[in-house]
Amino acid sequence: MPDKLRRLLALVLDDIALQSAAMDAGRVTVDEWQRTMALSLLTGHYAAMMDGAGTRTLTDREQARVNEIVGNQLDYLNRFAGELDTREWTATDAARALLYGGAIKGTFYKGMAGHYELEAYPGDGQSECLGNCTCVIFIDELNEEEMDADVYWRLGSGESCPTCKRRAQQWAPLRFRGGERV
Repeated sequence: MPDKLRRLLALVLDDIALQSAAMDAGRVTVDEWQRTMALSLLTGHYAAMMDGAGTRTLTDREQARVNEIVGNQLDYLNRFAGELDTREWTATDAARALLYGGAIKGTFYKGMAGHYELEAYPGDGQSECLGNCTCVIFIDELNEEEMDADVYWRLGSGESCPTCKRRAQQWAPLRFRGGERV
């Protein structure tokens, strides 16, 4: 995992852990927790896209991608908060809340891939490992001006899920010429 992503992920997970501790101690309401979680997800995903893209300014397209990702996350968060309205907070809920942080990995790799549209990104939730994915993508920019690149899926440390293993074989490499997959 790239150092930038590792540092950002640690910050987001620490923030979520603090919010979970506040819920566990009864210092915040479910609504307050939900609002701060939503803010953490929004800022975390925006930071992930910017870090992945290596910029501090996002294009309209990149902003739309982040907003779509966060919108999907908020749908899950809203259901989670709805459950919490009917019962007490548990240690399992704290672990579940942390899973939201793992989703920033996919956003980081989307930013990194830039204009190369990939069908999946490590940590984007499309494989069995979901946000726990430790895989990475590597982009070999052959000719940036011509938008020629080879993209590789590299397995992460530890056990990899079947989908990631298949991608590592199939993306050996994915070839893009003129920005289009060939």
